[in-house]
Amino acid sequence: RLLRENIASVMLIVKSITQPEMLGFINNMLDILKNMDTVIRDDVSLLFLFKQIRNPEVKKGIAFSLELIKNMART
Repeated sequence: RLLRENIASVMLIVKSITQPEMLGFINNMLDILKNMDTVIRDDVSLLFLFKQIRNPEVKKGIAFSLELIKNMART
């Protein structure tokens, strides 16, 4: 019954996800996750984090994450 009530919303989500640009984005994200080192060090210090912020890739990733979070808060 719940599915029947929400089928229109589900279909809109499926339609959005199957757009070529979304499929490309999802595929890129899956490749990144598959290839990245997911082991997080136990001894991460604030100094280590501050040093990482000097890395342009880290800056770009943080900026993207903040923009994503900001847009999620608007919905």
